[in-house]
Amino acid sequence: MRRPRFGIQLPWRPFAEVRDLAERAEAAGYDSIATADHFFMRSPMESPDDPVLECFTLLGALAMVTRRVKLAQLVACNSFRHPALTAKAATTLDHVSGGRLELGLGAGWFREEYEALGIEYPAPRVRIAQLREAIHIIKQLWTERIAEFEGDHYRIRGAYAEPKPLQTPRPPIMLGGSGPALLKLAGEEADILNMIPPTGGRLGRLVLEDAMQFDVGEYRRRSALLRDHARAAGRNPDDIALSQFVFVTLGADRASADAMLAAMAQMMGIDDVARARESPSVLAGDAAACRAELARRQEDLGVSYFFCRFTDAGTMERFAAEVIAKL
Repeated sequence: MRRPRFGIQLPWRPFAEVRDLAERAEAAGYDSIATADHFFMRSPMESPDDPVLECFTLLGALAMVTRRVKLAQLVACNSFRHPALTAKAATTLDHVSGGRLELGLGAGWFREEYEALGIEYPAPRVRIAQLREAIHIIKQLWTERIAEFEGDHYRIRGAYAEPKPLQTPRPPIMLGGSGPALLKLAGEEADILNMIPPTGGRLGRLVLEDAMQFDVGEYRRRSALLRDHARAAGRNPDDIALSQFVFVTLGADRASADAMLAAMAQMMGIDDVARARESPSVLAGDAAACRAELARRQEDLGVSYFFCRFTDAGTMERFAAEVIAKL
């Protein structure tokens, strides 16, 4: 079985620290670096005062200090930009990186952010409909000399967009989410699905208990729905790469990994550490246990791409050397 791909999610830190981490991730052997797309965030692990850098600009800068890793948004909020601007920014990033873009897109979810910025926060079905239209526009602008689109939410007429991306026929599109409508859209349009647990739904805020309910059985059920939607759209489900976002706690042994996991769970306000350990969003253990769990997820769940979040750069490098390199 082919080794899965591994990326890291960059933390919100001053640029010099992020640049150093990106360079170290590439040197360690990671396949991609990714960054979220927010103006600010409020969660057990993030503060509104964190230094959040704009995702396309940041990745463009990191393209200048890396040579191999793919560059991804995890994921870009469709509500923040007109799709024509997203297409142009993405094309620019593909060019400055030498064809290393993986465009991550999502419908948006953090309501406080929308309201603080005066951005309308429509119902989930509307945001998914907007995302669907945005994908159609982006694909047209990437592949056609003159793009035309008339939708319920966006319209372009006689639109030129040169140059086209370096990657042919176009860069891969990754969608993030796991709701029913998003799964249908991914089955029809995505090249990669980052199936993240629901984290608030209609509430528009982070509810970690929702994520903990998203166990392996639920992951398997929603993966099957994705494949059904792909078949219904006339696509081969195997053409859609399935990815996971995971919090990694790598210990020297099981006891130290459990202690690290317990500390992380406490910081996040999660009482049930055993449930956290079983969550698809968590990877905890010593190196051998992590390798075994990754192999299980690849074989049983069909996951071929892992985006990892680490507490520090040293753990990131150890994970690459002790886990990824030995798969």
